[in-house]
Amino acid sequence: MSSRTRIDVVPGQRYRKTMPASEVCMHMQIDDKVFEVELLPGRHMAQLYYADGPKKGTDFSFPITAGEAGFYYDEAAGNYYFYQSENVDHDAEIPA
Repeated sequence: MSSRTRIDVVPGQRYRKTMPASEVCMHMQIDDKVFEVELLPGRHMAQLYYADGPKKGTDFSFPITAGEAGFYYDEAAGNYYFYQSENVDHDAEIPA
């Protein structure tokens, strides 16, 4: 069983994460694939970026909702978070 770490999300910062099996991710055929994801400041939307390969760091598509991107909202803390599995190198360099 893999352990999972809660990561609090800072809007405007990119995170490497495995995309969930949400309806939108399954439709785009990116569920269970690693992407860079940025919660857009002031919105409940997330922009996806290619995490690897020749398109690394470029937009994958239009923004999707934070929930479809696998972000959860903590009402008590007033911020989004997600659970990162250990099989993703979240310390990998992400382009600015």
